[in-house]
Amino acid sequence: MRWASAHTILSREQWAGAPLAEVVRQGLTICNGGELGVGGARRLAVAGPDLRVYAAPTVSLVMVLHELATNAIKYGALSNTAGTVAVAWDVQDDGSVALEWREHGGPPVAPPARSGFGSRLIRDAITRQLSGEAHLDHAVTGLVVRLVLPAQHFDPPAAHPAFPDLREDDT
Repeated sequence: MRWASAHTILSREQWAGAPLAEVVRQGLTICNGGELGVGGARRLAVAGPDLRVYAAPTVSLVMVLHELATNAIKYGALSNTAGTVAVAWDVQDDGSVALEWREHGGPPVAPPARSGFGSRLIRDAITRQLSGEAHLDHAVTGLVVRLVLPAQHFDPPAAHPAFPDLREDDT
């Protein structure tokens, strides 16, 4: 169960949140560390700045990423021997964090006839539980999911312009 791995991260971090990279890694554990495919070829790319997620959104994020990974293995880019998945995140000018899931090289994608469990889980977890935005693009070349999460869920990065240094000038 993915929520258990989220709790493991939080317990290890004394429930003070967790590095976003670790949250992403736990959400992708079903992918066996990205060592899917013939000869252990790397099929996952994960990149983004060093950010800490507060405890509350961690479980939801792990569940969303686990759902995306499961579907990529069953139906998407990881269902063949050539497809890849890239997960990247960045801090936006307003302090929110945009996380993008991008599949490439899998079977052709078509928008689903109806919204399934996974789509509902992603939208509900992100929009209702975390007050964020979830955009799913069923592009023919591969699924692209863009999640935007409010700044309130993250420790502010020290050098980001949305979080100016508030110390008084000593000069």
